[in-house]
Amino acid sequence: MRFRPTALIAIGMFVSAAAVGVLGSEETPVFQGPSHPQAVWPSGPVSSILGINEAISFPEARERNHSLDSEVLTRHLSEMADLAKSTGAQWTRGHTVAFPRLSFDRFVEEGESWERVDLWVAEAQRVGLSLVGMIGPWPGNRTERFTPRYELGAKQEAYLAFVRAAVERYDGDGVADMPGLTDPIMVWEIDNEPDLKNAPLSGRRARSGFATPSDFARVVVDTSRAIREANPNTVVLQGGIGRPTQSHGYEYMTALFKQPGMLDAIDAISIHVYHRGPDVGRVESAIRRAHGVAPGKAVWLTETSVPSEGRHYWMSEAWQAEMLFRAFITSLRLGVERVFWHTLLDPPPAIQASRRSGTKTNSLFKRSGDGEILEKPATKAYRILSELFEGLDWADVQGFPVQGGRGVALGARGYLVYGETNNVIVEDLNFSEAVDLLSDEPVQIEPRARERLFIETNERTVWLKP
Repeated sequence: MRFRPTALIAIGMFVSAAAVGVLGSEETPVFQGPSHPQAVWPSGPVSSILGINEAISFPEARERNHSLDSEVLTRHLSEMADLAKSTGAQWTRGHTVAFPRLSFDRFVEEGESWERVDLWVAEAQRVGLSLVGMIGPWPGNRTERFTPRYELGAKQEAYLAFVRAAVERYDGDGVADMPGLTDPIMVWEIDNEPDLKNAPLSGRRARSGFATPSDFARVVVDTSRAIREANPNTVVLQGGIGRPTQSHGYEYMTALFKQPGMLDAIDAISIHVYHRGPDVGRVESAIRRAHGVAPGKAVWLTETSVPSEGRHYWMSEAWQAEMLFRAFITSLRLGVERVFWHTLLDPPPAIQASRRSGTKTNSLFKRSGDGEILEKPATKAYRILSELFEGLDWADVQGFPVQGGRGVALGARGYLVYGETNNVIVEDLNFSEAVDLLSDEPVQIEPRARERLFIETNERTVWLKP
């Protein structure tokens, strides 16, 4: 069939971003493609976009009762590694708070042991997951509990020696490498969410004198230099900006990348986007803002997700799966190099009930009351994308206009389209059939005037098959 599309207004299950003002005073952009003249478009296999944050992990509270060589811990790590690989993920990301908890202060406290990181690396390479290693002077969350000032001070030389040693141990060059290393860590991220350290009140306009943009930039510049001294081929990220679509996060990110040496210190800008809004307007806004403040740098979305349940009427497991599709489609349209879903497995129901965590149902899998690991619709959605991206090259990816939604062309794989209303209109496309991407059920299509095509999406993602 040869097709093309006029407009639609029905508001259905999810409601459009513009309708509820997810972006505040911003309008939802309609531009398709790189969002800045100097934006870097990825190259190589599209499947490399697929990451899962903290996939190979073990809760610190449980680790207090199980040594690193215990069967309980090692079995759990293996189970998580296998589960992550079963989704088709290509990457996972560690953390200085979650596993493997690689920060200088903990390293010193634990007698300069690499054991935890070795376990993490060994499991990742066993299943073929590439790694982003987070490293920093102190734990990346609630850092003010560990140091009164975000300054290295007298510890600077010892800290930088630790950074060089870590990179050297996991770079795979045959010099002082971890025993049995076959897949090196080639990406390092320096600390985490500096804007939240500087604004403890949930990213609002409150300020603190802790981890100011100049403070954080000095640590990033010094750490990056040490990383590259140990391995010049490493990709370096700064700690992900936690709230790039909120006023303080955006102002912080803008100020950070104006600091001397900051742009040269990194190879890609790291951002995080969590949201509960009915659409992915915040994801798109964050990516565009990152391109704007760090022109010429790749963008990595190192944490993103939505819950599978909540107080808003649109929140459900089906909605979570749809938002996963949309986060990746948005990232493809705008040329985001890596996307890491947060995270692999929800905590057990008993732990969820005892916590007020904002991400306790955001994972791809969940546990039943008796501990059985269960798939969610988001699990299926992630696998569908991994199969669709297999063998696809970034040169074949291109956004295209969709009235009432968004779309991305995938070369010989056809097109992905989602509707922000119940129906969308497209034009000038060649495809054989249209199906709901999650269910594979046919969707209704009606030819319209001027070679346009009306597609009934019901606010779902549709695959226009080649």
